[in-house]
Amino acid sequence: MANDSQDVSKKKRSSSQIRADRRGRQHRKKRTRNYFIYLGVGLIAFLLIASLFAGSLPLDFSGGSSSAVDEQGQSIGIKQEGVKGGVEGLHFEPGQALPSDYTSKPATSGYHYSGINLDIPEKQAPVPWRVYNTPISDEVLVHNLEHGGVGIHYNCPEGCSALIESLTEIVGTKQKVLVSPYPDMDNKIALTAWEYLDVFDVLDKERIELFIETHVNSRNAPEWNAPNMR
Repeated sequence: MANDSQDVSKKKRSSSQIRADRRGRQHRKKRTRNYFIYLGVGLIAFLLIASLFAGSLPLDFSGGSSSAVDEQGQSIGIKQEGVKGGVEGLHFEPGQALPSDYTSKPATSGYHYSGINLDIPEKQAPVPWRVYNTPISDEVLVHNLEHGGVGIHYNCPEGCSALIESLTEIVGTKQKVLVSPYPDMDNKIALTAWEYLDVFDVLDKERIELFIETHVNSRNAPEWNAPNMR
């Protein structure tokens, strides 16, 4: 009789232990699930906050190139591969042969003239930021781009007074922007910045405005903080 009581007691304790173990496992599962939920919510919150401030942080994970590009690369230009080297190493004098060919037309980086040559006024570089009615050589234009500016160029063999007037209005009093004809290119309109080029054939004011906003004084240019010249 005593043995039967002990057996029942063992069974009861075993059932109780089983229930306790089950509750323990359920509690651990719930705690683990809550942990991952909180972790996920925290990660999402961190990414949202980081996305709000990333644009203003002085960080550059692009190896020195501008990170401001859209998926199509149409509005702010296509990144160009240019001649690499120090700023002074990319200067050469009028009369000397171009040390390395440019990689695009119009050029967006590479060797360029430096300083004002009084004997050859058309070779002075950089030139003042304004609207020109005669072509400017790449050797001069590239120096302007090095200073963090933007070039707007047009190719109109048969004339395009309306386009020139529209481009002049877009530029207005903007700093570090010049307009000039560029006959040696395939498209009608070209926008240039240091190592960036955008070309198209139909006037798109918003596209031009965005390019200017993105690239004027962009830190992608070697001497982006050079003063404005008028």
